[in-house]
Amino acid sequence: MNNFERFPALRLHESDYKEFDLAFSLNKRMSSLPRVVDKSIEGPRKRSRYLETIFKTLTRLLSSKIPHGSRSRRFAKNIVNLLPLYFRNLVLAALSPTFTSSGERKVQVNYSLDQGFGLPTSLSPLVSIILPVHNHWWVTYRCLRALQANTDKTPYEIILVDDSSTDQTPEALANIRGVSVIRNSTNIGYLLSTNLGASFAALESKYLVLLNNDTEPCDGWLDKLFENIEGDSSTAIVGSALIYPDGTLQEAGGQLFASGEGWNLGRGGNPSDDLFAFTREVDYCSAASIIVRRSFWLEVGGFDIRYVPAYCEDSDLALSAWSKGLKVKFEPKSWVIHHEGVSHGKSTSSGLKNYQIINNRKLFAKWEESFRKHWINQDIPRFEATRDSKGIVVICDRQLPCISRDAGSIRTVQIIQHIQALGYHVVLACLDNSTTEVDLETLRCMGVEIQLDLNAFYQTLSMRQNRVCAIWTIRDEVYDFFSARLKKIAPKAIFVADLMDIKYREAYIRESGISKNQLRIASEVNEIVLVSEVEVSEFNSTIHSQVANVLWAEYEPQPSEISWDDSSGLIFVGGFRHLPNLEGIEWFADNVVPHLLKMGFTAPIRVVGSGLSSEKTMELRNKGLQMLGGVESLGTYYLESRIAVIPLLSGAGRKGKVGEALSYGIPIVSTSVGVDGFGSLEESGVVVVDPAYEMAELICNLHEDPDLWNRVSALGKSYCRNHLSSKAMREQISRLIEPRLVSNEK
Repeated sequence: MNNFERFPALRLHESDYKEFDLAFSLNKRMSSLPRVVDKSIEGPRKRSRYLETIFKTLTRLLSSKIPHGSRSRRFAKNIVNLLPLYFRNLVLAALSPTFTSSGERKVQVNYSLDQGFGLPTSLSPLVSIILPVHNHWWVTYRCLRALQANTDKTPYEIILVDDSSTDQTPEALANIRGVSVIRNSTNIGYLLSTNLGASFAALESKYLVLLNNDTEPCDGWLDKLFENIEGDSSTAIVGSALIYPDGTLQEAGGQLFASGEGWNLGRGGNPSDDLFAFTREVDYCSAASIIVRRSFWLEVGGFDIRYVPAYCEDSDLALSAWSKGLKVKFEPKSWVIHHEGVSHGKSTSSGLKNYQIINNRKLFAKWEESFRKHWINQDIPRFEATRDSKGIVVICDRQLPCISRDAGSIRTVQIIQHIQALGYHVVLACLDNSTTEVDLETLRCMGVEIQLDLNAFYQTLSMRQNRVCAIWTIRDEVYDFFSARLKKIAPKAIFVADLMDIKYREAYIRESGISKNQLRIASEVNEIVLVSEVEVSEFNSTIHSQVANVLWAEYEPQPSEISWDDSSGLIFVGGFRHLPNLEGIEWFADNVVPHLLKMGFTAPIRVVGSGLSSEKTMELRNKGLQMLGGVESLGTYYLESRIAVIPLLSGAGRKGKVGEALSYGIPIVSTSVGVDGFGSLEESGVVVVDPAYEMAELICNLHEDPDLWNRVSALGKSYCRNHLSSKAMREQISRLIEPRLVSNEK
């Protein structure tokens, strides 16, 4: 993808420049008409002015009656262009803006209806975009055009502060609709102009966006900023990814070191790199494009005026947020092109840019105590999701998680969430990167660094090797692929081999049923993880030098509990691309359902899951099953069903559908394979029976006996609370990755 494909705003608009310049020049001609000073024609001139006033009034009245964008409007403009110059200038004058004075400022209150262009601003904005400008009209024009093209969903207003421009900016702004303009009679500088503009924000506006006029926001830039800050009440500031016009990265958030120096993270890199593609906390974001919670802005009084006229005010604002326990975050999907140095140049040796050095000293003096807690400016900046991260935990899996696809994905995401909650930054790399775009972006919004390119994964991890605390591989083939390289990169890190299930493959079997490969892995790592007590017991009895740990998945009890009175029938849940599910439901339909029908069972038998052909779906429907296909939410179906059936004949390890059913308090009837690893009825509340006739008989008894049903349901709820809770899972993960952590200096 080239830069122009990614940044449509870069293709601006030479035809627009010419069109607007033509209208602008017509307006200038009107103001440059020669003045008549001959007193002999003073009377006729007064009559001419009177007629001009009538003409202008009629023109304004007619213009207000013709809808914008209509065919009639375009026809009228064509007619005006055919008029003689004198009358054409009269029309332009009639539609020029008027101004009202307010102290030292002139506030534009009316806009031309026919020249320039308009922006789709709102009368009830949630966001007020503050845009200070001083000269450089065509830079401002380019910014406004980009806003017009790429800002549409979030209701917004634009407050443009013209800081006493001396070029064509004041006249040109008269022809832009939808922009509130504040004009300073004297030049007061960027900082004070921003504070002034923010004071004019609409009352209903919850957020302020501070935007430089030398920027070009890209598609969806504001929506992503808004979604980020709106979704987290503890966040005060969110900043965009700033991109150079050539498509390279200028800033993915900023870092302030203990010395007081600052650094634009990612400068010169590729904005699409995985290292910059996830949401994270940063020390500050440059105010070229940031969204600020308005309540916080009012609390701190806006930019601190000690930094007048400009520079370091954005860093100071961010440090104020952190000092109040609020967050500053970087939003990787909000892209804004920044023409750096257009307004003030790039040299700090003279001019306004010199204040960058002066104000940096003021910043350090104000926040010296806070700076002592920052990273030391050594070899690498910090690319981690939180500012106070304990370090990096690397997770490697076979396939990127897709929570709608399988229970293993849900388990992986839960492990990631608990590691993050313990205070670590997670880097995720997989053998197979296929997943949904929604799942990928959800993980990145959580602050997970997903490395899709394995070469970049190893390279960027090598840069941060002293920060790697633990490496967690899921499944033994994943361990075999990643372990050698990762052990060289981070030899002191704790290595956790999450083997999931013990494999029973004949070519690798020992008496215990544990594969030779897994026995080898156990001898090479610090910790072994399995998913059930049964497998852990078997593993520990075989390998006396290593103790395996149980870690399955989190299934919190649901707030809505099933009741016997409000439920009826059976439910089976499973994706049919997984062959054991297909095998199990076919066995149930052929062997258990006929017995149920003979016993007078008439309640519905619901089957939920995608992946069946239309022929197989029809075949099972003809055998008495309700084939519901894939559904968005299982909650309703669980709560209206009285029993969950899990008639699996093959497959190893714990099944996600068991934990899911237990979380709803629905009694489970299963084959022994279906509830492998869950223990007896007294332990888990799962009723196990293998013969088809006995299963049918038990289902009928459980379905019709409320006392028996309630006892089994209570056992399942108790097991879920005691063994599948979030608290239990987090404590176990903490024991795995924290006991032998190497202290890493920031």
